[in-house]
Amino acid sequence: MKSITPEACGKLIRKKPIAKSLRNGFAANGWTEHLPAVYERTAALFADYPGANKPLMTHLRQLLPMIALYEKAAEITGSREAALDFVEKWAFIEAEKMMKYARPLMKLGLYRLMPSLCEKLLDKMFGEAAGFRYRRVPDAPKFAADMLRCPYVDACAKYDCPELAQFACKADDITYGNLHPKLVWERTQTLGTGGSCCDFRLYVKQSKGVNMRILIYGAGVIGCLYAALFAQAGIDTTVYARGQRLAMFRERGLKYAKGKRVAQANVRIVDKVAPDDVYDFVFLTVKENQVHTALKELRENTSSTIVTMVNTLEPYSAWEALCGEGRLLPAFPGAGGGFEGNVLHAALTPRLVQPTTFGEIGGRQTERSRRLAALFRKAHIPCQIVTDMHAWQLCHLAMVVPIADAYYEAEVPEKAGEDKQLMQRTAHRMQQNFRQLKRFGVKLSPKKMHLFHLLPMGLLSFGLRLVFRSRFGHTFMYKHSMNAPDEMRQLHEQFYGYLDKLGKRNMITKEDKEERYHD
Repeated sequence: MKSITPEACGKLIRKKPIAKSLRNGFAANGWTEHLPAVYERTAALFADYPGANKPLMTHLRQLLPMIALYEKAAEITGSREAALDFVEKWAFIEAEKMMKYARPLMKLGLYRLMPSLCEKLLDKMFGEAAGFRYRRVPDAPKFAADMLRCPYVDACAKYDCPELAQFACKADDITYGNLHPKLVWERTQTLGTGGSCCDFRLYVKQSKGVNMRILIYGAGVIGCLYAALFAQAGIDTTVYARGQRLAMFRERGLKYAKGKRVAQANVRIVDKVAPDDVYDFVFLTVKENQVHTALKELRENTSSTIVTMVNTLEPYSAWEALCGEGRLLPAFPGAGGGFEGNVLHAALTPRLVQPTTFGEIGGRQTERSRRLAALFRKAHIPCQIVTDMHAWQLCHLAMVVPIADAYYEAEVPEKAGEDKQLMQRTAHRMQQNFRQLKRFGVKLSPKKMHLFHLLPMGLLSFGLRLVFRSRFGHTFMYKHSMNAPDEMRQLHEQFYGYLDKLGKRNMITKEDKEERYHD
């Protein structure tokens, strides 16, 4: 670390909100003449941390100027108590000011992301590199960590002002405790106030009435990911499995990657579903070619709602004929990944790309669809309700079928994005699919699907090349296509067969067909 001059410290103090307020406090008390000495002391404090890395410096820039100001205030007043009151007054005022900027963002819904954001920042900003040491609380339905060492406490003890460390703790209480009415901040003890640890707990307050029993019927990647997320949120979750996957779960449990560690989902594993084993929602997460068998098996079960997280162009009425009328709630997952050994490595797709999507047959709004949305929110799963799931699934296939076809046509599927001509053909096929759907009167859903038939071909092809070569493409496109080739080829036949039927109704031209199949 480069040495910090008193002049630089003066600039630092003037920029930092709390320190700036303290500087103003010095002026209000007629102490302005003492500020150069404060700057020199701050520079000396920084000099005690040669080679400090960026995470540690982030915290030192907050703490060291305040230590210097506190020391000078104690010297001027002759009382550490008076100096402490001086620092406390201004620090808390500034903490409240910061909340005024944060609260409007929380009202936009960002409060829901705070626990997961804290989880992601834990290693980066509060790891050993920054002078912290912590232990996670496994599988808690919230952000939960016990801080065992804190650089704020260490620095205050080092400079004989341990009483100053409490302000870092109290600032957290002011900041996190007042962000949003539905964001709960809990802490029973802190290192700065003499506790054995700082027990951080941050979670979103859940709505009443979402404590449900859930069955995941199908232990593939999608089913296991949703099971893990539901269980992590404290929801009573059961997974139906068979074969090798059943044997693996009974021996080792459902293990999944959570950040840099491996967690175990708190779920029940069953190999049969009794008729009287009733669940609030049964999530059907099998492959499309396994749906008929699964629905026949579920016919005798008395659970009222089966959420079919499967893409299909088969009439929903055909499925209801197998399991009972009125039981289906069509949906589609927003997730991808795979198993590596005995551990699930999967993730939800970003909300902007594809949230978990569902809607009642016929597009009506019902109490059970609202309850399902509440369930997803409790598990922090982005979701959306659409009025026409059939149209949505048509549009989804119009996009994913050409993508899967590109992998199957590539000489090296994993490097499909490097084949410029292949990406051009894929873009062309995709664009023709959406143009034909629009021509046949299908309402594109969601609205962003209009981009596929409006974008210039060169721009669409370039975008596909980027996505195919991205980490996102590898996780959510490549892995699924390679793991389910039979299913995707069947969907290929279904989709283009469906377009032919629409075309006959709309007198599709011979040129349209040749453009699609021989591009």
